[in-house]
Amino acid sequence: MKILKLISSYFKIHWKITISIVIFWLLIMTMLFIMPLFYDFFVIAEGETMLFTIKGAGTGSTGSVYITLRMSMLYDYLFSGIGIAFYALLQLFL
Repeated sequence: MKILKLISSYFKIHWKITISIVIFWLLIMTMLFIMPLFYDFFVIAEGETMLFTIKGAGTGSTGSVYITLRMSMLYDYLFSGIGIAFYALLQLFL
């Protein structure tokens, strides 16, 4: 039995909603890769996407904070999402 249709019928979800959610997820994940190209505070260094912010203490001293996302984690999420999308399409139309 087709898994996606089974899930859709169980949760009463239309297949267009399922595909829309998968496409929305893929757009979010690809935006994480594109952000370093458009914004100055995102950089890719040492295999990580870094979000650089500057904090001020109010007394003239400043510090910096790096929030990092591992690129391998992003690749895993992105390609897992693509795999799920293709599997869902195959289940729907085959």
